Amino acid sequence: MTIKTFLIVISMTLPISTALADTYQLDAQISYQESIDREGRTDFESSQIATSITWWISPVADHKGPWAEAGFLSKEDSFQLSYAQNEIDFSVPGLVRGSDTDAETFNLKYRYVHEGTGFYGMAGLGQSITNQTNVIFDEVKSDLYEIRLGYYVTDHTSIELFDNRSEADERERGVVNCLLSRCVQTFDTTFSTEVESFGILAKHVGQIGNQHYTIVAQYGRQETETRNRTILTYEPARFAPPTLRFDSNEDFRNEFFGTTLVWYPNFRLGVGVGFESREVEGPRSVFDLDRYKLSFDWFINHRYRIQIHYIREDDISVLGIKDLDSSALSIHARF
Repeated sequence: MTIKTFLIVISMTLPISTALADTYQLDAQISYQESIDREGRTDFESSQIATSITWWISPVADHKGPWAEAGFLSKEDSFQLSYAQNEIDFSVPGLVRGSDTDAETFNLKYRYVHEGTGFYGMAGLGQSITNQTNVIFDEVKSDLYEIRLGYYVTDHTSIELFDNRSEADERERGVVNCLLSRCVQTFDTTFSTEVESFGILAKHVGQIGNQHYTIVAQYGRQETETRNRTILTYEPARFAPPTLRFDSNEDFRNEFFGTTLVWYPNFRLGVGVGFESREVEGPRSVFDLDRYKLSFDWFINHRYRIQIHYIREDDISVLGIKDLDSSALSIHARF
């Protein structure tokens, strides 16, 4: 599915409305994103379709600032349920045969704002199920956790601490025939990985004359620990030891910082730019990843909203990707 096809489908199902309600409690979103590497030594394509529903316990008014920031400025409690499906095709011509990856992710989040003090918190739980071809573990399930603690310094400014964690543990057992001998090889492979991202984020919605802007800045670290263990047992052990064990451990650490600036010439329209940089330190290499982002945000009326994003990631050399271009389209409906 291309973005053009996606837009046609959505436009056919989007009802025409002139409702001008200035409060809402429900925000339903559907989005589509595709990414492709056009210049590297790999063949890489990915696509994602995602949907989410956010429900505020009390009505949210959109007259306090840009309509896109109504949820942030209202300081209301909310629940969010989201689902995403990813498809990735990756190969290196002449070196690595094609690998197809499909992933589904479910998330449930709750945001609570303590009335009168400015303190707020958010907790999230989820699960990701990844299916791959040409690998030992054709299915990997990951548990997802998210915690955010923040404070409204003013009605338009907040600072928060965040901690995101992903954990996966898998085990695969099997029996294969030994090569060039009459024996049976039994393998027992275990795999575990933990990914944790933590840091600080600041956000401010400001005003210059009749125009508004939003600036977001964040800094953090991400740590990834991967453990693999394979035990091979030979029966009978004529040409090899009865048992062999192989261990593989890899740790990655990276620091990241980023900033986003959105300019609102009026309450309905927003144009944004963003930048993020990561310095990744692995067991055998150190490399930098830079990401640039452009965005366009337009409310057709109080109820319907369209977002368009373009993202450029430069020189992802660890994957053999030269420049990764991504484009995304999102449709919102508020009730």
